[in-house]
Amino acid sequence: MSIIDFPARPTTTKREAFAFIAWMRRYARQLNTSIARDEAQARSLRRWIAKNQDNPFHRSRIAKLEQAIADYRPSLDEKFAARRKLGEIVMQFAPAIDQVLTFDERSAALNTNPADLADVPRDAGLAHMISVFGLEDSAKRRRDDAEHGPLQAACHAVMIRFLCEHPEGRAVGDSLFEPGGMFEWLPWYRREKDGQLRKMPPRLRLARECDTPA
Repeated sequence: MSIIDFPARPTTTKREAFAFIAWMRRYARQLNTSIARDEAQARSLRRWIAKNQDNPFHRSRIAKLEQAIADYRPSLDEKFAARRKLGEIVMQFAPAIDQVLTFDERSAALNTNPADLADVPRDAGLAHMISVFGLEDSAKRRRDDAEHGPLQAACHAVMIRFLCEHPEGRAVGDSLFEPGGMFEWLPWYRREKDGQLRKMPPRLRLARECDTPA
């Protein structure tokens, strides 16, 4: 089933709501696994090319591998679009699910560890439980700060698109990295041809009084 053509589903009963969350979680896991596999394969090819690019005996093979990397792009773009669409579906159906399922039932549907609910407001809706609090399979990801749950990644894809493409979103995103913004001192990284990330030096600017302790 293509997620782009997925029809609207009623969520008027608890059974339907649980089934819909289960479908979204299953599809998100499959999608993330497929994206991670394609990206890992492309990174592996880039590393091999970077290692052997000065060897004249590998020019023919390098050309074929570069074409193989290019061939991954359309499939990845389609999967990225599907992930954003899934995030939009989460946002669309979350209010209806909130009306049907209790907080504890939503937590159970997301396979949340009860120990991770202590600081979560009881009125938190499904969308916030997924995208803000990261409660999906929370016990599994408790010690992993970098990896998002599959549905959380889908919701974040919607947010990233808003920050990158919508005028209001771009204004908000730019302000986060400006002096005084939340991410002013966040390090920047650049991905090299071999797939590795290289830390970039911080941007230079004049010091301000607020940069030093009072």
